[in-house]
Amino acid sequence: MQLGAKQRSYLRYLDIFFSTDATALLTGNRIAVERFAIDASSVTAGTGTTVAVSGMSGSGNKLQLDFGATGLGGLREAGNGFYRVRLDLNQDGDFTDSVDQAFEFYRLFGDVNGDAVVDVVDTNFVTGQMGRSGSGLDGDVDGNGTVNATDRLYTTQQRGKKLLPALLGWLDD
Repeated sequence: MQLGAKQRSYLRYLDIFFSTDATALLTGNRIAVERFAIDASSVTAGTGTTVAVSGMSGSGNKLQLDFGATGLGGLREAGNGFYRVRLDLNQDGDFTDSVDQAFEFYRLFGDVNGDAVVDVVDTNFVTGQMGRSGSGLDGDVDGNGTVNATDRLYTTQQRGKKLLPALLGWLDD
């Protein structure tokens, strides 16, 4: 996720690794991403909201999905969700065959330590990274390249938000 960062506040890139060459998946609409609410009671495959992917690239056993400058789902809490990447491995246009695969992850604005809950631990983590700039900073809640008071404010405002515990068992990351 996000070039190795643990945080789940801002996700622009999603790296997917396979045991074999996966670049053939980049052609023919063989990858689909869907979103469910963070408190969804049902996450039946194919019933979520389709998510646009700005770009896809790959080399060997690695594929990278790029969700654009505003990140997966958009800025701030608009992107909160339980996400499923579906792969049409047999190229028949149906993502639910027994040979097809899917994996799940989440995005939660303010969750900088990747534990599916926004709490004081997240705020304290951001405080510890205040003043840093660059890429891959877990404390950079809004993805602007700098950890500052705004990031701390965001984690404070989002306290109490969490992924529905029943969804935790689905996660592949």
